Amino acid sequence: MSLEGRRALVTGGGRGIGRATALLLAKAGADLALSARTRSELDRVAEEVRALGRTAVAVTADVGNPEDVRALFRSAREALGGIDILIANAGIAPSAPLVKTSDETWSSVLAVNLSGPFYCLREALPQMAERGWGRVVVVASIAGKSAMPYIAA
Repeated sequence: MSLEGRRALVTGGGRGIGRATALLLAKAGADLALSARTRSELDRVAEEVRALGRTAVAVTADVGNPEDVRALFRSAREALGGIDILIANAGIAPSAPLVKTSDETWSSVLAVNLSGPFYCLREALPQMAERGWGRVVVVASIAGKSAMPYIAA
């Protein structure tokens, strides 16, 4: 599969599934915008993408914050000319028994895991519709299908 000439944005792109996805997209020919909250991890992955001969821009962002998401997409447009592929991969899973899960923890999980993909889709879809082409993958945890101890949020 060739993605030559395509531009992808991967949230949670600094490690794990996000990093692996970014590298696969780059190997297939896509240029990348990477986001996460940890700058050092983003910079490492961006260098790995560049070593594959692709363009990469690293943007520190919290996808649970709509202002950060708008700035992320602005940076991606400036660096890459827009986004054709969105991989909404950022997620958090803090550990605590339900009765010890604070309101702040609950709110942060909802912001990142639910509002984050919404904010990203809201920014990405108009660009994709304008060009008449786009792909979206929203990565979710298995916790969405089956309960697990200490991750009630």
